[in-house]
Amino acid sequence: MQAITARIIFVCACAALFFAAQPCHAACSGKYLSPVFSGLDTTRDLVYGKNIDLTGAMDTLRCDVYQPRGDTAQKRPLLVLIHGGAFITGDKASDDVILRLCAEFGRRGYVTSSINYRLGIESITAPKADYFERANYRAVQDAKAAVRFFRAHATDWRIDTSLIFEGGTSAGAFTAIHHAYLDQSEVWTAIDTSALGNIEGNSGTPGYSSRISAVINCWGAIGDTLWMNRGDAPVISFHGLQDSVVPYDTGSIFWGYGLNILHVYGSAPLYRRAQHVGIYSGLRLFDGTGHGFPAISADMDTTVTMISDFLGDIINCDSGMAGVRFAPVQAPDGRPLWRIRTSENTYAFIRGEPTDHLQMVDCAGRSIPLTFIRNERARILIPVGTFATGMYFIIDKSNKDIISAQVFLRGR
Repeated sequence: MQAITARIIFVCACAALFFAAQPCHAACSGKYLSPVFSGLDTTRDLVYGKNIDLTGAMDTLRCDVYQPRGDTAQKRPLLVLIHGGAFITGDKASDDVILRLCAEFGRRGYVTSSINYRLGIESITAPKADYFERANYRAVQDAKAAVRFFRAHATDWRIDTSLIFEGGTSAGAFTAIHHAYLDQSEVWTAIDTSALGNIEGNSGTPGYSSRISAVINCWGAIGDTLWMNRGDAPVISFHGLQDSVVPYDTGSIFWGYGLNILHVYGSAPLYRRAQHVGIYSGLRLFDGTGHGFPAISADMDTTVTMISDFLGDIINCDSGMAGVRFAPVQAPDGRPLWRIRTSENTYAFIRGEPTDHLQMVDCAGRSIPLTFIRNERARILIPVGTFATGMYFIIDKSNKDIISAQVFLRGR
């Protein structure tokens, strides 16, 4: 077995989540975590809505849908994916990373869909922040309409409406992030709602919820991390440390023509905010990588595996362990006290003040022995070679059984 990947931290601190009293991936047994279907059934150019585009013309909004061939499940998770292209270019069938994610997760048992959305900004050669914000807003409206469409037609597509996930690359990631975290009261001042409508928009299928259950952020960013609050959707982020277009930390989007047009918060501050307010989250930063990476690459393989694990945890660990409540364990300044780290392939360990009151349990409530190391680094060692792949929880027995951290360990 191996410890958690060194650059990702999974911490559970959501008061509303409860976990099944069974091994966390028992319901999967391979499905949703790895490819179990050899083929896909594809539906092209499905119309999910329409709306007025930047030029005043009616834009018919279409998507492609991928389903696992031979799947008999009556309720399946849905993954809606959104292509990049700076809100000015791109297509549901042209983003190789999106197409690989559609195929990978379709073969894992998901229904997947790559959507088109309204493109265009007022000026490409002299862009302003306002133009970008309006383009992002229109895209969010369309993404919300796509989710409403699938929720309304869940029986037709055999979708579990409690497990609708959304993600994207670059501009598509901006869209998914703001879909999840931007509320009407927070929209940019550049948005004229009398002209564009409210954030739900008028792109189709009114009367259904557009809520999503998790976000996959591939080299995107958010306008303000303060828009993220406890109870919002989980998020996992992937970003290159050498990204010169969308900063992985805090900075400006580089548009070209020597222009930095909009201040944003990239994957790192987005992750920090998620941890601070108790949103289940993950982060993987790639050294030597710029704005994205090829669909066939080691970085992409890592991304697929980590998304599989992340969504698998949500699918299988969100409905049990009755009577245990979840809360973040934080220092007075708001920093989490417990953070998962790794030590080669032998131990996972948690930094913080070791205490004999801490207990590690699996999803069935079985206790896992911990080794307490009291030294200047203050850490708890978890012997990862002694138990099976799955989700485990660190419980503070001295504080009403509050779960203070969550650890996912994958077998070799």
